[in-house]
Amino acid sequence: MVPFITKDNASALGKKGAAATAEKWKQAQSRSYLAPVVVVTDAVTDSYVLKRLARVRKQIDHLSSLMEAETNPQAVDRYSAAIDRLSKLEGYYANRPGPGNRKPAPDRPTKRQLAPAPQPVVEDQPSTSSRDEPNG
Repeated sequence: MVPFITKDNASALGKKGAAATAEKWKQAQSRSYLAPVVVVTDAVTDSYVLKRLARVRKQIDHLSSLMEAETNPQAVDRYSAAIDRLSKLEGYYANRPGPGNRKPAPDRPTKRQLAPAPQPVVEDQPSTSSRDEPNG
């Protein structure tokens, strides 16, 4: 059964709802919704990763030299595809983010510029001049 809302209990229910909304707002402000920051470092410390990185770079150099000497277009295409695949691995082992994995800094400030506060309008007061003045 739906409770009957009267003028008397509407005010109490409205205050109760406003208090609940304010409490939710405070809780949301206290929580951090930001994801933990992942630090991208240039130094790779794992010895296995270092070995793989050196091997991949050596393979890329070898395939590049083979591709320069090649005249067959199909072979050049295969070499370039292999170099592309190895370059992705090299970026992964070197701990560099791929395209679309880092959000660039905004070009403009994030805070909105507020318009200046309106100033009160001061009306010109009629000048009180004496009869003896020439413009009065």
